[in-house]
Amino acid sequence: MTPHMMRCKFVSYFLITMALFVAESTAAIGMDGESRVNEFLKVAEELRVRLRVPGAGVGIVVDNQIQYIGGIGYRDVERRRPVTEDTLFAIGSNTKAFTGLLVTKLVSENKLTWDQPVATYVPDLALSDPYVAEHVNLADACSHMTGLARRDGLWKGKSITRREVFDQVKSIPFEFSLRQSFHYNNHMYVVVGRAIECTSNMSWENCVRN
Repeated sequence: MTPHMMRCKFVSYFLITMALFVAESTAAIGMDGESRVNEFLKVAEELRVRLRVPGAGVGIVVDNQIQYIGGIGYRDVERRRPVTEDTLFAIGSNTKAFTGLLVTKLVSENKLTWDQPVATYVPDLALSDPYVAEHVNLADACSHMTGLARRDGLWKGKSITRREVFDQVKSIPFEFSLRQSFHYNNHMYVVVGRAIECTSNMSWENCVRN
């Protein structure tokens, strides 16, 4: 993780902590809802500047009611374009949660099986270790127990299709034997997504929407 990523992650955690602190302290002195939101945004902006984070999305929810949605800082520092409620941020590994939920749903409908080899559903799966290609199952892939090396540099920050990411898998070496050790790998979640598509006859995106 780069220093910049660490700062951004720290800001995210700190904003959550500050939200609780500001909520309690401002309530204690009788500030109204709007004033409390403004106080939080003031503190958050001071923190953002101090830690040199370009911008962040902010949502404040109280008792299931949205009190504020917007952002602090800039989505484009050079052009001074601010973060707004419509600014898009990388969704990161939240897509893994979506994918895991889709697999679970298909398993509950008896359309997929956790311990069935992935190749059963994805016939064109190819890995650098033929044994793993033949035996790796959905549970292995979703729990990062395949032993496949991470190699995020093959796709990260590049204009590349999901199919191209899937095709990269066959060239990635293994750090461990199958089920020997937990070893984080993003590529195998693309493979799991491919299993979902092949089983449902829909794109991953449409599966998520449905």
